[in-house]
Amino acid sequence: MRSKDAGQAAVEAALTLPLMIFLFLGTLQLFLCYQARLMALYAASRAVSAGSRNHANCGSMNDAALAALLPVIETFGGSRHNGSLATRFGEAFAERNLGRPYATFSGHDGLHSGASIFWLVRDLPGDSEETFDAPNNADRTLALRMVFWYPMRIPFADWVLSSMFRAHYNLQDYVASNPLLSAEKAHWKRDGGYNLNGAIGSEMQLRASSKQYVFPITVGWAMRMMTPVRNGARSCPPAPGGL
Repeated sequence: MRSKDAGQAAVEAALTLPLMIFLFLGTLQLFLCYQARLMALYAASRAVSAGSRNHANCGSMNDAALAALLPVIETFGGSRHNGSLATRFGEAFAERNLGRPYATFSGHDGLHSGASIFWLVRDLPGDSEETFDAPNNADRTLALRMVFWYPMRIPFADWVLSSMFRAHYNLQDYVASNPLLSAEKAHWKRDGGYNLNGAIGSEMQLRASSKQYVFPITVGWAMRMMTPVRNGARSCPPAPGGL
C-alpha cells in the first residue's frame, strides 16, 4: 500500500507541478508588467514634455521616451559596461539605438534584435506657426499615445501569458495540450468582446510567431505646447499610420 500511495503521490505531483510553477513565475511576470506600465507612463510624460519644448519633434520625443524606458530593458549598471554610471547609461543608450536616427527608429529591446521598443502617436494642435502666439484661446494641447512593447522575460510564463493574452484579445485560439494541466487540452478561445487595434494586434501576433513574447502596454499623456508644431505627421516612425 505504501508503494502504491507513493506512486499516486508522484503522479499527482507530476500533474500539478506545472501549475504550481506557473503560479509563481506568472505572478512574478505580472508584477513586472505592472512595473513596466508605471515606467511607460513616466516615459510618455517625458516624451510629451520634450515635444512641447521642441515643436513636437519626433526625434526629441523618441529620445526622451527611450531614456526613460532604458532601466526596464537594460541592466546598464552591470559589469558588462565600464566607467561611471553615466558612461554606462550612455553606452547602453547608444547600443539600443543601433546607430540609427531616432526620428526613424525607437530602439531595440535587447532581447529581440531589431524589434522596436515603443510606438509614439501624436494628436497635434491645429494652430499654425504663424498664429501660435495669437490670443485666440485655441487648444494648444499636445496629446501622446505610446505603445510600449514590453518584452516578457520570465521563461515559461512568457509563452503561457502570451497565448492567454492573444486568445483574450481575439487574435488566436489555443486548444493544444494545456501547459498548466498536462492531462487535458486547453480551451483558451478568442473572446469577441475584446479587440486590439488592428495594427497593434497584427504586430503582437507577428512577434509571437517569431517567439518574441511581448505585451503591448498602451498609455497616454498630454501637455500644453510651448512651441509651435512644425511637422504635422501623426505617427512617429516606426509606428504605422492609422493608429
